[in-house]
Amino acid sequence: MSKPLRFDVSGLCLHAGGTSAGRVLFDGLSFSVAQHERWVVLGPNGAGKSSLLAAMAGVFARTRGELMLQDRPLSDWSPRSLADWRAWCPQFWADPFPASVAETARIAMHRGAWWTVQSDDDGDVQRVLDELDLATLAHADVRQLSGGERQRVALTTALLQGAPLLLLDEPASHLDLAHQQLLLGVLARHAADRGAVVASLHDINLAWDLASHAVLLDGRGSAIAGTRDAVMTPPRADAVLGRPAAQGSELVMSALMRLIALLFGLGHAAAIAAIHLDDAGRQVDIASPPQRIITIAPNLTELVYAVGAGAALIGTVDTSDYPQDAKAVPRIGNAERLDIERIVSLKPDLILVWLHGNPGREVAQLEAAGLRLFYLEPRRLDDVPRAIERVGALLGHEAQGRDAAADLRKALNMLRETHANAAPVTVFYQVWSQPLMTLNDQHLVSDVIALCRGRNVFGALPQLVPQLSIESVVAADPEAMFTASEFATVGPQWRRDPKHRAFATWSRFAKLTAVRRGWMFAMAGDVLNRQGPRIAQGAAAACAALDEVRKERGR
Repeated sequence: MSKPLRFDVSGLCLHAGGTSAGRVLFDGLSFSVAQHERWVVLGPNGAGKSSLLAAMAGVFARTRGELMLQDRPLSDWSPRSLADWRAWCPQFWADPFPASVAETARIAMHRGAWWTVQSDDDGDVQRVLDELDLATLAHADVRQLSGGERQRVALTTALLQGAPLLLLDEPASHLDLAHQQLLLGVLARHAADRGAVVASLHDINLAWDLASHAVLLDGRGSAIAGTRDAVMTPPRADAVLGRPAAQGSELVMSALMRLIALLFGLGHAAAIAAIHLDDAGRQVDIASPPQRIITIAPNLTELVYAVGAGAALIGTVDTSDYPQDAKAVPRIGNAERLDIERIVSLKPDLILVWLHGNPGREVAQLEAAGLRLFYLEPRRLDDVPRAIERVGALLGHEAQGRDAAADLRKALNMLRETHANAAPVTVFYQVWSQPLMTLNDQHLVSDVIALCRGRNVFGALPQLVPQLSIESVVAADPEAMFTASEFATVGPQWRRDPKHRAFATWSRFAKLTAVRRGWMFAMAGDVLNRQGPRIAQGAAAACAALDEVRKERGR
């Protein structure tokens, strides 16, 4: 499964019962699920949520439309091959025979004889049982479990199937408040590390906290799909569900705290903390906007300034050089080493951490010191404006975060529309020359290239930052080559530069298309590589470079 996950729904029409005699559930529904996305399906009872998930699982008949998994019609997949890519957890299950929780979970790991036990099965089963708070029930009979316990067993089997795409029909049903929050973390981690999630939910607060994208079925034959913020607007949620979504904030009030307040007669200020879900799937309680903030990556620094909270920064890393005010913030280390003693002495009330970009051992030391960490890592272009909104809500600058995110979305959408019908250009993005390294399609830079109608020639490789041989690049023969460079903060953020020192290796390969035509470009590394608010500038630079290729080749 080296290719990133993609599931396309196009012009889908479903009827109740899966036959044309049934009423129309919805018609013309189209959306695409990509790697790392978290989709929620919302709608009143009978709107077709379960039917949509079953159709995506390949077990419910569609009236018309296309369902494509990995660019291949769903109907072309054998059941066994399909099971490698998607796990479907229906709303109801039956347990006619006695079996323990562990035995039920273990069955999900096998495509052939269910009784065949592999040497590492028990370790995998134990890990997921621990994750879903079922370890003490491993030997219990599944027929004697409560509804919530049995629901968590069903989720365990879905996770142990090992498929990147989870299709979950009301996974939060029967769960108590604590286990609903546990569920959010489990699903967020799966999407971040393994693939994507599509789940139907009834609780709009849970849906808002989980979702990056949403499908809203109105129960009258219509449907809409898109990013969470575009779909789950208060007017739509009120019209379809009879209650508004708390749009623009991830400060979803903890239901557990509300319950405590009711039980003990406490006021909101005394009993309620804001709950934020970070990109590591961790719940972070913030009682009031942080006043002493440290960032340990330059993109995180830019996010803080983008929402107007720069005055609260008390420390950052050496590479935080934008905006200008960031250069005056005290330094607490760099990408290789953090000054743990200095960070602790500054007494921050929040540290923003780049999920996969900071030294793990030192971050663990910060956590062990009792400091509050919040992990962020936008993986796709659409995640960046959402990250701005999240940081705004986190730091008490919600309105400024919302405005900055709206401006970024507008800029990215303009580029998308401009290049929607542009002719493709094959691209090699060179991260490093010795050793020779690139990025795959799971990296945000590849998302930028795709927005400009470029195609990353090494996008399908499984590693996020794969190491290459020179021969593999020669065989791919890309039309354009990109590399990152330092630029001024004003003016064009790209230049055509075949003589750039990073491209020295390629001068002896005169037959390569990029070398022969001189389509070798140095891009502003800060605006293109940083997962931050200037990404629209980086995208505009990449698009301008590829437009020059199109102009010179005549299309």
